[in-house]
Amino acid sequence: MLNLPAQRRLRRARLKEFWFLMQGSTDPNRKLVSVTCYLDESATEGQIALLGGCVLDWNGFRRLDERWTKMLIPYAAHGITAIHMTDFVRPHGKHAGLYLEFKLHIFTRIVQIIRSLADYTVSVSILVDAFQRVFSKAPSIEILSPYGMAFIGLTQLNIKSICLPCWRLTA
Repeated sequence: MLNLPAQRRLRRARLKEFWFLMQGSTDPNRKLVSVTCYLDESATEGQIALLGGCVLDWNGFRRLDERWTKMLIPYAAHGITAIHMTDFVRPHGKHAGLYLEFKLHIFTRIVQIIRSLADYTVSVSILVDAFQRVFSKAPSIEILSPYGMAFIGLTQLNIKSICLPCWRLTA
């Protein structure tokens, strides 16, 4: 078993490898687009396909890992070792039975951590029933899903955000 300083060095090395894998660069001024996708494959009429995420530089990415890991420690006693939204949703989520106040506490903390570290956040939503009306032909449904369309919108929004004249890269 590695001692705590060795564990931290190993974790930092893995984070650097992951950063390089996603960026193809060790330039600390490059930005990481971290997109989290919440999918519901049983979409019914009127539901929303939603994609969202945050943009982080290397320091924000590293600090997010540190704060996220530290945030999870007190919840481990309640069986929460990772955050997956579906785990908190009724009726089948493994944490669905937790008190609402407990869930609000967890997610308020998550929002605080992300907001304190992100350069900016992005999100795109697509009304599933509207998407199905526009792309009703079978070949287009097989090629492009509402989540695929939301991802395309998200990448375009991110590109437009970066290209704004007032945008400044900060480390």
